[in-house]
Amino acid sequence: MSKTILNIGILGAARIVPKALTTPAALLDNVRVQSIAARDYSKALNFAEEQSIPVVMNNYDEVISDPMIDAVYIPLPNSLHAEWSIKAMQAGKHVLCEKPIANNKEEALTIRDVSQKTGMLCVEAFHYVYHPLMQRIQAILQSGVLGKISHYESEFSHPHIKDNDIRFDYALGGGAIMDLGCYPINILRRLSDQEPTVHHAEAILLKGNPQIDQSMIVDFNFSSGATGTVRCAMRGAIDQRIYLKIVGHLGEMEVDNPFLPHLDHHITVKTNEESWSEQLDGEQIQSTYYYQLRDFADAILNNDLNSITGLDDAIKNMEIIDEVYVKAGLKKRGQ
Repeated sequence: MSKTILNIGILGAARIVPKALTTPAALLDNVRVQSIAARDYSKALNFAEEQSIPVVMNNYDEVISDPMIDAVYIPLPNSLHAEWSIKAMQAGKHVLCEKPIANNKEEALTIRDVSQKTGMLCVEAFHYVYHPLMQRIQAILQSGVLGKISHYESEFSHPHIKDNDIRFDYALGGGAIMDLGCYPINILRRLSDQEPTVHHAEAILLKGNPQIDQSMIVDFNFSSGATGTVRCAMRGAIDQRIYLKIVGHLGEMEVDNPFLPHLDHHITVKTNEESWSEQLDGEQIQSTYYYQLRDFADAILNNDLNSITGLDDAIKNMEIIDEVYVKAGLKKRGQ
C-alpha cells in the first residue's frame, strides 16, 4: 500500500470506540477515522458528532464497500465478529476486530482462511499485548530470576455488569470467559509459550440462564509440568480484580492491572536474592489502545502484514475457550 494515511471505518457505535479508536487515532499522524455506521442511524449520527467522525453511513455494507476506507474496526457483539470480519476482508478491507475473534474455533479458522485468500490483515484486539508493560514482564521472566516456573495465575473480574447487558446474551456470544476470561487465558499462553490443557473448569451461572457463566474458575496443566489458574467474573459478591502472578522455584512476580496498565499498574518481584517493585512512567504510559492502533497502522502502511495478535494466536485462544466451556458442562458459543 503506497499510502501515508490509513482511513478507518467503524462498524457499530459501541461504548469502547472512543477508548479503543478515536482517542488514540487523534494522537497518530498516519491514522484517520473516516466513517461509521450503526444499526440505528440516529445513534451513529450523534456518535459521529461527539467523536468528530466526518461521515455517517446508512449501514455496515456501505462502510466496507467505500473505496476511501482501507480498514475497519469491529466492536460489534461477539456473535457478529466472524460475519463482518469475513465480509470486510472480502471487500478488500483490513480488520481490527475486538476480542474474542469469534464465537468458537471453527469460526476463527474460517476467518483465517478468508484472510489468506484475500491477503487482508485481520488482528484480534488484545491491546494489552502491545503495551511496554508486557515487554517488561517478558523481560523479567526471560532474565531467569524466578527460576523454573511452577505456576501461572491471572484474574480479570469486573463483577458489576447488569443482567440485561448484551454480554450475558448467549445468542450474542456472551459469558464471562468470552468477555473477560479471554484475557487471562491469553496472557498465560503468551508468557508460558505453551498451549495448556484444561484440567478443570467450574462456572457460576447467571440466574435464569443455564448457558451463561457469570463467573468462571479454570485450572490448567502445561507441558512443562507447571499448573495454571484463571478466574473471571462479571457478577458476584467479589471485588474487582485484575492481576497476574507467576511462581518459580527461585521467586515470584505479581502484576497489578496487566490488562489496563495505563490506568495504573504495579510490578512486584520477590526472589531468594532480592525484592523490588516498579512501575513504568514517562512517555511509556500511553494507553494500550494507542500502541495497538499504531502497530496496526504501521503494518498496513508498510505492507508488513504481520501481527503479534494475529489469527494463528486467535485460533489457539478460541480453542482453549471452547475447551473451558465443554469442561464446565456448557455449550460452546455459536452452537
